[in-house]
Formats: sequence, structure tokens, C-alpha cells
Amino acid sequence: MIVSLRHRFIFLAVPRTASHAIRATLRPYLAPGDWEQEGLLSSARSPLPAIACMAHGHVTLRQVRRHLPAAVWRASFTFAVARNPYDPCCRQSVVSRTRG
Repeated sequence: MIVSLRHRFIFLAVPRTASHAIRATLRPYLAPGDWEQEGLLSSARSPLPAIACMAHGHVTLRQVRRHLPAAVWRASFTFAVARNPYDPCCRQSVVSRTRG
């Protein structure tokens, strides 16, 4: 998850959706006061204690909204990336056939 107060966006990282590549693309644009929650490739932690105690960066929308100030939430463009649900189904089908 990345929160940019300067650019007014919140990126919610969804597992298995290129979230690390998206973070790497956004990181150079972060300003002082912006922050990231990530635990796999770095130990970036949120300034919000309830979020920082998590050992990963895949924070849910509910978790963020519960702990982020309402004014920041309302003022920010919030986005995430979702995979085509067809892809995992196809992959599972191939795995099942090769094992079966």
C-alpha cells in the first residue's frame, strides 16, 4: 500500500497483481510525508500503528479506511489492480490435467 499526500492517491496492493512493479514505478514520485506499507522486499512501514504492525503490504480497503483520517480518504484517488479471474481458472485447469 502507498499513500501519497502530495499527489493525493492511495494505492492498495492486491496479491498476485504486479503490485511490486507498480510500487517500484510509484516510489520515485513519493514526497516527504508520503508513505508505504510493504514487507517482502523492504521493511517500509506505515506511520499508523494499527497498519504498521502488519508484516506485509497487502492491507485491505477496510483496514485502511478504518485507520486513515477521513479527510485524507475523501481527498485521495484510491486504486488497486485486479487480475482477470479467467487466468487463475485456466492455470488451475492446466495444473489439474498435468497432475491427473
